[in-house]
Amino acid sequence: MNKRTFTRLVFLIFISIIAFNCGSDDDGDNDTTIINKAKIIGVWYKVGQCQEQNNYTFNTNLDYELLDSGNITCSDNEFNTFKYTGNYNIINNELFFNQETDEIIIQGTTLTTQDFEANSSTEHIIETLNDANLTIKTTVTSDMGITTYSNSFER
Repeated sequence: MNKRTFTRLVFLIFISIIAFNCGSDDDGDNDTTIINKAKIIGVWYKVGQCQEQNNYTFNTNLDYELLDSGNITCSDNEFNTFKYTGNYNIINNELFFNQETDEIIIQGTTLTTQDFEANSSTEHIIETLNDANLTIKTTVTSDMGITTYSNSFER
């Protein structure tokens, strides 16, 4: 084998390796993400709680509005109802919230506090998402430890 043939062979092997190792989905943006974003659009009501005070609204422009109280019945108003707004994004099955506002929109009858630690991180994983059901598992990691809980929603 002469030097010129050897050089061409090495070059072809190099190009082949690069071609087979580089795919069009390397940027992480795949059809699953697009499908999830489309399926999450609309209003979701927290299962077993007052729908007017416990719902998540996801808009097509990636804005969200969350109402959260924990009240079982709407007439009870034991706990404050909080309203959160901002932008969201979904990457694979992880839901990211970029909160812009928060306010109490209904004052509860029971004095409660929400503990938010300065050194904490929150992860939201979509466990179930179809036309009728949404389940979000939330994990909060802080100096106090790790807390995980799931919320189920219906249309």
